[in-house]
Amino acid sequence: MKVAVIGASGQLGGELCRVGDALGFEILALTHHDIEIRDEQNSVTVLRDLKPDCVINCAAFVDVENSENNIKRVFDINALGAYYVARACKELNAHHVFISTNFVFDGKIPKSQSYNEDDAANPINIYGLSKWTGEQLVQQVYMCHSEACRLPRSSFGEGGKNLLIVRVSSLFGPLGPRGKKGTFIHRILREAQVGHKISLIQDQWMSPTYAPDAARIILKLVESSQTGLFHVANSGHCSWYELGQHALNRNQYQEKIEPVSHKDFPSKVIRPVNTGFNLKKIEDFLGERVRPWQEAVDDYLRIII
Repeated sequence: MKVAVIGASGQLGGELCRVGDALGFEILALTHHDIEIRDEQNSVTVLRDLKPDCVINCAAFVDVENSENNIKRVFDINALGAYYVARACKELNAHHVFISTNFVFDGKIPKSQSYNEDDAANPINIYGLSKWTGEQLVQQVYMCHSEACRLPRSSFGEGGKNLLIVRVSSLFGPLGPRGKKGTFIHRILREAQVGHKISLIQDQWMSPTYAPDAARIILKLVESSQTGLFHVANSGHCSWYELGQHALNRNQYQEKIEPVSHKDFPSKVIRPVNTGFNLKKIEDFLGERVRPWQEAVDDYLRIII
């Protein structure tokens, strides 16, 4: 199967290329130098020439803080660019995979709960809104959006037979996020190495996602021509404090992390408090439980240390 990966230089895109190649897919790695998704004609021309069986669109503006000051660029990439890629895929009758985010949710659920695919999206910042808009636009291309736009369906019906939307959460991996200075875990380890005081938020929760694990799961979905909406992450939820403490403990650092409230970190960005994923749907598809985030972090640490 010929699979085009848009955003191949990014954290998830790079892993999709690496893992896909190892699994025997014919990978077409497309970076910003190869395709400009903000230009519809360019998107159509590039993909028409390549004739892929599947297109995985990982290209995104992912800097949550800077999204607030770059609204046009954010929406041009995360929403309009996604729409252009979807239109090209539909023309080519290619399986289309759009990568989205946990930030489509407002996070206003108790710590003990998690979001499944049928829960209503309600983004509360520019980044989340841009990705949710992207979800709606790609569904519009396939004429498979729900009657109530705020209630995305986990199954798109016959109209969406070539569309798959995958939401991931709090990505980390060996390649690191493009445009940032390492992953969250890597940055914490650097701070500990030089003896800096570390304070991490203890009252915001998410589902960490190890990029190599996500890549393998997404490619399994692609291989079986799955459509609809899936949440993909490692199992379990944690706070940023718990994630950082686990990483330090595994590396036997004696430094203590100070747990603090997100309210102690004034920010121009409103972030959802709890965006933990319910993974029942993807685990039913896989026929097994996705491994816990702790095991994934341990694997990551063995690579970077």
